[in-house]
Amino acid sequence: MSELRATPPVSEQDWKEWDQFVNRHQDASIYHLSDWARVLKRGFGYPARGLALREAGGRIAAVVPLFEVKGLASRRLVGVPFRDRGGVLATSPESERAAYAAASKAMADAGASGVALKSCAPVDEEIARAEGFSVSKYWVHSVMPLQQGDLWDRVGKKNRNMVRQAERNGLTFEWRRGPEHAEAWHQLHRATQSRLGVPVFPRALFEAILDEGREWARFLVILGPKGPVAGGLFFAFARRYVYGYSASTLEGQEMRANDLMLFEALREAERSGAQWFDFGSDSPKQESLLAFKKKWGAAQSLTTVLSIPASNEEHNDSSSGLYSLARGVGRRLPSPLWAALTSPLVRKLG
Repeated sequence: MSELRATPPVSEQDWKEWDQFVNRHQDASIYHLSDWARVLKRGFGYPARGLALREAGGRIAAVVPLFEVKGLASRRLVGVPFRDRGGVLATSPESERAAYAAASKAMADAGASGVALKSCAPVDEEIARAEGFSVSKYWVHSVMPLQQGDLWDRVGKKNRNMVRQAERNGLTFEWRRGPEHAEAWHQLHRATQSRLGVPVFPRALFEAILDEGREWARFLVILGPKGPVAGGLFFAFARRYVYGYSASTLEGQEMRANDLMLFEALREAERSGAQWFDFGSDSPKQESLLAFKKKWGAAQSLTTVLSIPASNEEHNDSSSGLYSLARGVGRRLPSPLWAALTSPLVRKLG
C-alpha cells in the first residue's frame, strides 16, 4: 500500500465519505459516525479532531475519531469521550499502523498531553505498541445475542417473574423519539446521578442525542401511577442495539421497573432485526450491575484502551474508592444543587 495521507474531515462531502466508510466497516459503532461528532459538539463543546487516512486516489483506508478535551489541568485527544469505544477503523494492518501513527502525531501537533482510543472490537495490540501506545484492559463489556428462539422463554423463569411483578405493580412503557423528550429523560438522569453521587451530564447532551439521532436514538420510559419511574436511551446501528444510558427512581427499582425496561428493549431490538444487544461497558467494581446484565444472558469481556502515555483506568473510574468522598457529598446535596455544580464541570472529565 502506498503512503497514506491523514486529513481531518472539514466539508460536508468529507463527512459523507467518512460515514460511508464507517457504515461499511464491521467493527464500526454509532460513536464513529458524524452524528456523534455533532452530539459531542452540542453537548460538551468538544471540537472534532478526527482523521481520515486516504490513499493516493482519495479512497479512505482508515479513520480515527478524536475529540479535544480540555481537562482540569491539561488538554487531551480522546476517541470517544465518555463512551466505551471509538477506536481506529482500518481496512488492513498497514492502514491500522498508519492510523495509530497519525493519532500520535496529532497529539504532538496539538500540544496535547495525551491521546486515548477505546475499542470493544479486537485490536492488534502489537501494532499499537509499535506506535508507542500502551494497552489497558479494565472495563467490562456485556453483549447478548438475539434472534435465537422465543425471547420470553429464553430470558428464564426468574426474569419472567420480575417482568410480571412490574406489570402487577401497574407499570407501563412508552417509546419516545425527538428532542422534545429531553427534559423528561433528564429529570430521571439528574435524580439517579445525584442518588449515586456521580456527575450529572448536561441536558444539552441528551437534547443533541435525541435530535441528531432521530433515526437511531430511542427513549424508553417506564411509567408508574404518578409518572416516569425509569428510562433508557437506546441506539440502533448495524444490527446492534446499544443500551446507551439508563436511569431509575428508588420507587421504580422497588417496582421492578428496570426488569420491565430491559425486557421491552430486548423485544424491540429483536423486532428491529438486531443480532446483538449491547449493554455497554461498566466498572468491574459494579458487581451487582454486571450480575444483572449477566442474568439476562450477556457474555462479558474486557474493553481495550490504547493510550499515550499509559492510562490508569481505575483512576478514571467513578466507582473507585478514590472518589468515595465526592460521592458521599453528592448523595447529601439536593439533586438540583448537585446538578448545578457538576454539569458545568463534567466536560472536563471526558
